[in-house]
Amino acid sequence: MCLSPQQIRAALAALFCSSSPSALSRIPPALIIAMLSAEQQQQLQQQLALMQQRVVQQDALVQQQQQQIAAQQLQLAVPAPASAAPARAPQPRIAAAPTFSGGAATLDVWLREMRQQCSFYQLPDDAARLVFLCAQLRGGALEWWDTLPSATRAGHSLSLIAFEAALRKRFQPVNAADSARTQLDSLRQGPRQSVHEYTSAFHRLLTSVPDMSAADQLHRYLFGLRPALQTQLRIAGVASLDAAIEAASRIGAIGQFATGSAAAAGYMPPQGDSSAMDLNEVQLDSIEGLEPSHTDPADDAAPVSRAEFRQLLNALQQQRGAAATKGDSKRAPFGRGSRGPPKVQGLSPGEVRKRLDAGACFGCGQTGHRKADCPSKQLN
Repeated sequence: MCLSPQQIRAALAALFCSSSPSALSRIPPALIIAMLSAEQQQQLQQQLALMQQRVVQQDALVQQQQQQIAAQQLQLAVPAPASAAPARAPQPRIAAAPTFSGGAATLDVWLREMRQQCSFYQLPDDAARLVFLCAQLRGGALEWWDTLPSATRAGHSLSLIAFEAALRKRFQPVNAADSARTQLDSLRQGPRQSVHEYTSAFHRLLTSVPDMSAADQLHRYLFGLRPALQTQLRIAGVASLDAAIEAASRIGAIGQFATGSAAAAGYMPPQGDSSAMDLNEVQLDSIEGLEPSHTDPADDAAPVSRAEFRQLLNALQQQRGAAATKGDSKRAPFGRGSRGPPKVQGLSPGEVRKRLDAGACFGCGQTGHRKADCPSKQLN
């Protein structure tokens, strides 16, 4: 580009006489390039190329950002999927709720298990519990429930106690309590029955007699125990059913432990003796060191010491051994397997028995020696 001298002078005047950016902007770029040296022109061209490259990069970045914004707008327009629920900690479990079909014998057990279910699930009120119980009705029980008025079935006019009473009235005979009382009167702890088994049977029957007084409950429980155990509890002065069950279970557990200890020590009951070793039948009052204390009733519930237990076990073994010896002497008074007095020539069975009882000689009838050493035999 060729410039006239006038243009060059005007440009120089604007460059040196004015510092205004607007004045400088009026200088033709060709004039500025012409005023630079070759090296400066080369540097300026490199800078211009670098600036153009940066402009291209900025344009690409702007396009990329615009694409990201469009993608975000599209995601906002489409509903996001529900986030996965956080993993729950394992919860304790309980057996499935039992069902009731109208059996009189199973009603009490079903009600007891359903109370446990309601307590586990923390049902807030009778209405919620009633809905839960009715969901487990089947067969005749469900048919009976469907015949009740709708307001009653909705749970607005029926409490849980009234519901249980209605069930008993419908599905249990009128004399259910009387039948349970009769069975309690005849309930006895068998010779092979543990205290736990007897107590469980007692509780099953007691459930059907909810109006029995505490004193009657204690009396019936003690009366059904084996005589020796019953006597021990009465001497201990147990004042409630819970205290009686606790004391009886404690004595029964000691008896079972003693039986296992004696078996481990090599003691076995004599053959033919069907009675098992049981501490309930031992006369504890006759064992030295285990006499009952009448000074403090709380001592009866104190743990048995090791020394006391050794005395108890030794006394038990001695009593069993003495009973076995006595039984053997009754079964075979004239020797093992013998059924009568020995036969002696010249003597009748009655005379033989008489001389045996007196300890007399079978030869001369005198005492102090046997027939083999009889003096009359030596003289003959």
